[in-house]
Amino acid sequence: NLLSVKIYYDAEFWINAPLRLVSDSSGKTAFDFINFMRVHLMQSMFFIMLTLAIFFIVMFYYQRDSVEYLFFGLACLSVSFPQLLHFIENLYPDVPYSSNTVLKVSQPGLIFFPALLNLFYRYHVGRNKLWITSIYLLIPVVLTVVLIFQKTRSDILFIRNLSIVVSILFMIDIFVTSGLQLMQHKKAGLLIFIGIVPMVILGLHDVLAFGFKIIPSDVVLYVYGLPFLLFIIAIYLVNIFITALQQSKELNVQLQQLLQDARKLAYLEKELEIARTIQNQLLPSKIPHLKGMDIAIRFQPALRIGGDIYNIFQLKDGVVIFLADVVGHGIPEAMIASMVNILFKMFQMLSVDPGLLLRSLNINICNMLPQTFVTAACLYINRYEKFVRIARAGHPSIIIQKADGNIVEYMPQGKALGLKTDNKYETLNQAVSPGDKILIYTDGIVEAIDINKNMFGSERLIDIVGKTKEVSCAESIEAIYSELIHFVGGTSALEDDVTLIMIRIE
Repeated sequence: NLLSVKIYYDAEFWINAPLRLVSDSSGKTAFDFINFMRVHLMQSMFFIMLTLAIFFIVMFYYQRDSVEYLFFGLACLSVSFPQLLHFIENLYPDVPYSSNTVLKVSQPGLIFFPALLNLFYRYHVGRNKLWITSIYLLIPVVLTVVLIFQKTRSDILFIRNLSIVVSILFMIDIFVTSGLQLMQHKKAGLLIFIGIVPMVILGLHDVLAFGFKIIPSDVVLYVYGLPFLLFIIAIYLVNIFITALQQSKELNVQLQQLLQDARKLAYLEKELEIARTIQNQLLPSKIPHLKGMDIAIRFQPALRIGGDIYNIFQLKDGVVIFLADVVGHGIPEAMIASMVNILFKMFQMLSVDPGLLLRSLNINICNMLPQTFVTAACLYINRYEKFVRIARAGHPSIIIQKADGNIVEYMPQGKALGLKTDNKYETLNQAVSPGDKILIYTDGIVEAIDINKNMFGSERLIDIVGKTKEVSCAESIEAIYSELIHFVGGTSALEDDVTLIMIRIE
């Protein structure tokens, strides 16, 4: 029998197809182990690198803003590139390849790897710049083109050694960037260091085994650290990707909930607008023009609708002004305020005696709206006989500024409406003169607070009234409201409804 043996001497470590003749079982075991480490394991790792390359490039396709996925995929592809020679050898086993050709084909992937890994890390930590990206990609392109056009072995090895020096510079840059991240206490700074540790350990093994001959070994392990580094980074990126997917699902659930809440809010908004329309229709459509009187009103609910309600009822000899404040400023309070206003219209003929009017309202509120707390003030002003009748139900004081500038607060006896049916309400009679101003208001003004929790207070209100003695009622009210808004820090900062009604006797 004729045994024909072809022996291939590998030009590079990356091409492993050894054929060895062994004569005993121990030699066969050692050969199988070395063959597994140098051929099968290495090829498997390279195929895994190729799979990772495809995976992360596809991820970049679907997430164009994550450029680090592209560079990491290309880095994995550059490591798996030398595996191409295995396919060529298997497809064309009888075609001889020179060592120069083998070197030229296997080297470009290793030239590009450090630059691509560096760009991946820079984009991942947010230290990428366009000019850095351009230079880092241009360097391996130039080295590869120069390598391809070299013909002699010495020139090829020179370019390869030069690329190794450049690779070292790239790795130093990665370590510097990682160090800066660690100094800023960022977890991304640990990524490269954790991946490099196995390479250092495996490199130490090779130095002890082949440099100092201290450890018996036939396998170079250093090169296995490179795929391990990429495995570490791949696991890290996949973990980020999975976390992002989970967060995306959670955000999607939250978004669906927000959409559902938005639909409910839209429905409530529509209902709120209807309630506002109803409340506005119950308010006086315009301020009556009365001879001998100047009347101005400022109504500002904390929400679109509020618990404040007012009404003006004109009589032959004068006018009745009614102001009520339901505790709170939401939809239920607005509904109660509207019902109180309807009750006022039912009993408005009693308003020449404000105390009697409030007593009638109190009885009906206690019977119809139990557990309701409403403050109110009612004025009857006789323009011919020049007097005002005042009654209040737990409401802030009524302020009268005399024509000579003197300011007096009036607080007739009377508890809030809705507490007890037998409550009594005092009617106070007070003469007025031309030039006198009468102000009634809700507690949303005096109880307003600023960012330092200071209260606006009645003293500040009276001070503004005193300073605006010579101006019209509308200007005086606007001055009070402007000072209030400035005090609390804007209309949106109002926590309660605000109503001001001022009357000037001409």
